[in-house]
Amino acid sequence: MTAGDPGEREQRPVHQQAQDSEQDFAVPPGVSLSRFESFVHVGPLPTPEMLKGYEEIAKDFPERLLAMSERQAAHRIAQESKLVEAQIADLRADRHERRMGQLFGLIIALGGFTVCGVSVAFDHPDVAKWIGTGTLLGLVTVMVTGRAFAGRARRQEDDPADASDSQPTQEGRPS
Repeated sequence: MTAGDPGEREQRPVHQQAQDSEQDFAVPPGVSLSRFESFVHVGPLPTPEMLKGYEEIAKDFPERLLAMSERQAAHRIAQESKLVEAQIADLRADRHERRMGQLFGLIIALGGFTVCGVSVAFDHPDVAKWIGTGTLLGLVTVMVTGRAFAGRARRQEDDPADASDSQPTQEGRPS
């Protein structure tokens, strides 16, 4: 298109083009025109046009806004880093606790079965039977209930609204 073509539009802001289009037709008497304009901006910083407006209020205002935004971003990043570090520390503590539980369970099992062997060696098979059975049942019970409690706690962390495993209150009804 050349500069004289009627189809070519001049590069102007949209609101000026809208004003020109209203002037292209006559408004009949008794009819009023109204226009509603809306502007929505989403983001951490104002638009360049808004910054220019702020600069009219105070020369250093745009720089202060930018500095505030940079400080906020740095603060958010620092908080997220602390959160991740705390989560990693919790996972390490949980792993350590599980390892210690397994170690103490092994020590209890070896101690119980050693007492069983000594009891058999001293001709007390009934004592050995009860100690061995008690040790084995105790360890199995601890392992099963420990995993059940861990699974329940994990489900409650994932969905705190899930009250299917609620504990009874003093009146005997679920809380």
